[in-house]
Amino acid sequence: PTNHPNRVLGISSLSLAVTDAAAASRRWVEAFGLERASEDAGTSEHPTRVRLRFGNCSLDFCQPDGQDATARFLDSWGEGPYWITFSSKDLDATEALLRSNGVNGMERDGSCLTIPPQSAQGVRMSFVQAENKIPSPVRGRGLG
Repeated sequence: PTNHPNRVLGISSLSLAVTDAAAASRRWVEAFGLERASEDAGTSEHPTRVRLRFGNCSLDFCQPDGQDATARFLDSWGEGPYWITFSSKDLDATEALLRSNGVNGMERDGSCLTIPPQSAQGVRMSFVQAENKIPSPVRGRGLG
């Protein structure tokens, strides 16, 4: 349990950038017995994503389609953690604390608050309201 002024309860989802989402997710299913939750076919705007259920959060494997943000990430950093989404019990309080700490360029889309990577030391980060369904960070805003 946590009790932090940012109102974060824990990790909602973690996205990994990979060159082959199907193969990477299959290895995790086999090794850890995780449940496959969904798969989204890639488009020119968004990467292919395979989502696994991992307890009370999800683990997404994101494969680029063309020269999207995921492809640029892979070119720079290789396979690995790409985006993290935290669950917040009070998204308004989370946003207010971040603003008071000088975080600029945040985007709010309903129950999802996205922090630009340049405001989070290069990390792609979002916060979602705890009682809402987990959004897909790769389908959301702020991928640039």
